[in-house]
Amino acid sequence: MTAALTVTFFATVCLICDTIAQGDIDATVNDALQSALFGGRPAPSVASPLVGSFQRAVSDPEILESFERAFEPYCYEMSQCDFSDPYRRTDGQCNNPINPLLGASFTPQQIDSPRTRSVDNSPLPSARTVSNRVFQGMTPVSARGSMKPAACFIIPVNIEDRPLFPPFQTCMHFVRHTGAPPLGCQNVKSCFFAICISFFIKGDHRQSETPTLTVPDITWLRRHNLIADALRNATGIKNDEILFQETKRIVIAELQHVTYNEFLPAVLDDKTMKAFNLRSRRSGHVDNYNPFIDPRTINAFGVAAYRMGHSLRMARLMSKEPKSRSDRFLVNGIRNRLFENFNFMGPSVETTSLDLGALNVQRGREHGIPSYNAYRQFCGLPRANFFTVTRGGHPDDIDLFAGGMSETPLPGSILGPTFQCLIAYQFSLYKHGDRFWYERTFPENPLAAFTRGKIYI
Repeated sequence: MTAALTVTFFATVCLICDTIAQGDIDATVNDALQSALFGGRPAPSVASPLVGSFQRAVSDPEILESFERAFEPYCYEMSQCDFSDPYRRTDGQCNNPINPLLGASFTPQQIDSPRTRSVDNSPLPSARTVSNRVFQGMTPVSARGSMKPAACFIIPVNIEDRPLFPPFQTCMHFVRHTGAPPLGCQNVKSCFFAICISFFIKGDHRQSETPTLTVPDITWLRRHNLIADALRNATGIKNDEILFQETKRIVIAELQHVTYNEFLPAVLDDKTMKAFNLRSRRSGHVDNYNPFIDPRTINAFGVAAYRMGHSLRMARLMSKEPKSRSDRFLVNGIRNRLFENFNFMGPSVETTSLDLGALNVQRGREHGIPSYNAYRQFCGLPRANFFTVTRGGHPDDIDLFAGGMSETPLPGSILGPTFQCLIAYQFSLYKHGDRFWYERTFPENPLAAFTRGKIYI
């Protein structure tokens, strides 16, 4: 309750009104889960005297003013926007005319308290145990990592790993995401399909983690430079800022087009692509922008559904095993030897490498997202009544990442129905909530629109 009141303090004193209703998916699925567990009746709750005290406090103008002064350094300054500006801001601000901060970088995602308990109130199994039972293919079971004391949410390493661990290595490193005043966007990068290119200083420090991450970034960087040279030669633009902005506008349009017409059709089936209106038109403009759509990244997408790509990663640099098809198994290089530190100085309770499957399960729990069955219900799917790879436990305890990864892919897709639903839903928000989407006519500034010939497929 104290944490909930703290969030309310922040929301009140920062004077940030989320006037756009996305229909908070995580709250919705929580409601669905409660409905399933309590037969439509509200979950039991305990009243707290803190609520009445808080309501009395914020009704006092002097107390409220003191809160505003105290929290002012932590609040978000509302941008002064020119909505006729033809260029997208790199930080994502000023996309939405109703709430200019929606989708902006360095605005946080609202997360719930960590999910640590089963529906019967017993402790959930360790995320490492889930990984051993769900994501282990024909690979040995082992894990190592390192732990910091601050904001830790460690992953216990259980007895089944003991033959491969010294007895004193009992946990895997995991640190919670930093807290911040509520607003909404999941990632440090802007929520929109945009590219920030400046001497290959990318908006994410992990761009050089593996060649498969680095190569696409270099490709788009070189594409940017190629287009900039062509524009300069064709138009004689002398102003570097205008040249950069025009080039960025074209590259983002290309990225959006490739993502929605080549990448997503390879991931989702045709029925889902049509249901969420994800493909571009064959020719001409289309203005599907809706200012009442919240384009921010939902929790379920960021901490579970879109991590399905971890099953597709080639782990040749960390393992001798190639990996290319989509299934629930993770190769040894990322499930047992991720970021293995051979210079690790021990003895320590911390393991010396990580398990990506366990990290994904733990991140979902850390963000407090509901279980796999709740999201199946959100997507209009029947709830799962058993889960063959688990030993005991309740079906409503299954983590979203573990459940979604274990589904049989549908024909024409590399995913099962739950992850298809969540990924399609998220990309629909990105598309229909983006005021700078490349197919728009831009009635607020027609000069910002591409010509019909330029957007012809």
